[in-house]
Amino acid sequence: MITPVAVEDLTETNTRTFALCEVMVHAPWRGTGTAHALHEALLSRRTEERSHLLVEDEHPAVRALYESWGYHVMGTMQPYPDSPRYDSMIRPLR
Repeated sequence: MITPVAVEDLTETNTRTFALCEVMVHAPWRGTGTAHALHEALLSRRTEERSHLLVEDEHPAVRALYESWGYHVMGTMQPYPDSPRYDSMIRPLR
């Protein structure tokens, strides 16, 4: 993380956080709500406390979409010196 984040937000228990890596749909299905429906179906049976995903900080429209799905930005991270910066986003599941 390159922005300050509360220690309690970073604490993990091996069952606290579900990490979502990608939500993608074939181009003809984009804008139809399919990605959101898949996302909600996936998360509906998760037992973790929260879901986490990353969005490149240069994609504010994608970040806004995830915010409309209930995520909020926890902070900004840059995993490696030459990698893009990402908004680290969290959504409560329970």
